[in-house]
Amino acid sequence: MEHQEIPDDDARLLAQLLDLGSDESGLWHADELADIFRHQLASPVEFPFVDAAGLSAAPIRTLCATADPAIASFGELFQHPRPPVPLLRCTKDYAKVCRTLGESPIPAEIATMLYVLSIVAALTSLGERISELNDPAIARIVAWAQDQIWIDDDTRRRLNNARSRLVAEDPNG
Repeated sequence: MEHQEIPDDDARLLAQLLDLGSDESGLWHADELADIFRHQLASPVEFPFVDAAGLSAAPIRTLCATADPAIASFGELFQHPRPPVPLLRCTKDYAKVCRTLGESPIPAEIATMLYVLSIVAALTSLGERISELNDPAIARIVAWAQDQIWIDDDTRRRLNNARSRLVAEDPNG
């Protein structure tokens, strides 16, 4: 497996992502995050802004409707056998922006989980990379995600599967 250096922007993002657990006095309790996460997974795949790739609401709705099977929610996107890459990229980009906004529409922990799940879905369902993070970096953010007590069992299984695959593919892991 190729081990490339993490670009500076991605290294800073990874540090931000992994820094979430360092403050025990977070704004949200685990039960609140569990409720918010469940709500986010059940929510339609929509973004409150146009993504960096220029996809607006109409193309996103079309991608959701024409997927086989159709995708109605973020949960269905992450569970989809062949999720559309543009939707995964939009979700990853949305999550990344939410992590950097002063007043995000979702908590940082939820944004980070969407970011991780987008990358994981692309890798495990499609064998495709939508991040410049290398496998060890992805394994670290997946490990963070696995440690969250507020995620559901299906998400935990998906993360366990992804981490197992990343470790199995890493000759040094």
